[in-house]
Amino acid sequence: MLAVIVEVQRGQDPGKNLGGMHAENIAKGKAEGKAEGQAEGILTVLSARGIEVSDDFSERIRKCHDFDRLTAWLRAAATVDSSDKLLDDIS
Repeated sequence: MLAVIVEVQRGQDPGKNLGGMHAENIAKGKAEGKAEGQAEGILTVLSARGIEVSDDFSERIRKCHDFDRLTAWLRAAATVDSSDKLLDDIS
C-alpha cells in the first residue's frame, strides 16, 4: 500500500504494477463511478427543470449500471415533462 501512495505522489500510475485482478477491479470501479455520475446527472437535470422525482425513481436510476441506458435517460431528462414519462419512454 505504501508503494502505491509513493507512486501516486510521484505522479506515476500505480495500476501499471498491479496484477490483472487488481487492474480489473480498478476498471470496474471506474465504470461504476461513471455510471453513478450519469445517474446523478439525470437527477440533477430533472431537479433543475423543476421535475419532482420520487425516492423509488431515484433509487431505480441510481441502481442502473447500464451506461447506454443511463445516457439515453440523461438525454431524455432534458425534454420530458415528468420523471414517470422518462422511464416509460426509454425503458
